[in-house]
Amino acid sequence: MSSSKPITPIKLEPNESSYPGQYPAEMVPEGQSYNGSWTETILYRASDSRFSARLWESEPGVLQSDNYPHDEFCLVSEGELVVTNRADGTTVTYGPGDTFVIPAGWNGIWDMRTRFRKLYVVLAPFD
Repeated sequence: MSSSKPITPIKLEPNESSYPGQYPAEMVPEGQSYNGSWTETILYRASDSRFSARLWESEPGVLQSDNYPHDEFCLVSEGELVVTNRADGTTVTYGPGDTFVIPAGWNGIWDMRTRFRKLYVVLAPFD
């Protein structure tokens, strides 16, 4: 019989303080007034740091993405977001309660029309 610790569900609660961040200027499309700043709280991070669950929030603004770095599941908890795919120009609007996945490699525009907050889960690729 193994003496290892039993595996049990984990309640998601902030285990680290919120911290601010800022996207690089090249992610903010020309002509936008958004300064790229955001706040994030880590709710869970696996021991190998590849899998995590986080709360993320920002004031209104527009970001552009080229080759999104990981697969990301999102649950919108506040605000309105319009996502535009560069490949075909399609747009989808998301609001509170909506869920979606941004796949690794995605290219497009992330337009937060209002203050925006999401719970998101990331599975980072192997190096």
